Amino acid sequence: PEGPEAEWIDSGDRAYRAEGEIFITGRVKDIILKAGRNLYPHEIEEIAGRVPGVRKGCVVAFGAPHATSGTERLVVVAETREQGSSARQQIARAITEAVATAIGLPPDIVELMPPHRIPKTSSGKLRREETRRLYLAGSLGAATAPPWMQVLRLAAGNVARKAVCWPRRAFELA
Repeated sequence: PEGPEAEWIDSGDRAYRAEGEIFITGRVKDIILKAGRNLYPHEIEEIAGRVPGVRKGCVVAFGAPHATSGTERLVVVAETREQGSSARQQIARAITEAVATAIGLPPDIVELMPPHRIPKTSSGKLRREETRRLYLAGSLGAATAPPWMQVLRLAAGNVARKAVCWPRRAFELA
């Protein structure tokens, strides 16, 4: 197309251009719509991640549909090593207060998980959409293998598949 729309590409990313450079600020599908506002999960995750007791880099924020209001509930899921209920309640309150102070809205739900329960990619990036899917399915918090274990399983499966072919290859070579 020609004209102003020729410069736009719908990639699903939110970005802006400054001095000829494009800066990506997030994904359109990750935006949380609450009380008429657009909330950006990475900002909420950073705020909640600063709360003492929360594992660094182990916080996910997402929107979950609210059945009656037509808006989304703000859900924050964070990993902590704390096991005592009193300490966990204190961390959840601190997350709620920190988020409310920073963005003007408290999270509707704060879920605290033991370590390694938030899904991550093999490179360690948080899987926000998968966390949301597990939350909505009611299976968030089920024990998952750490990324290094997942890679080890894939490698073992690959070796096993190749081992099946070795006798045939040896026969062909002979």
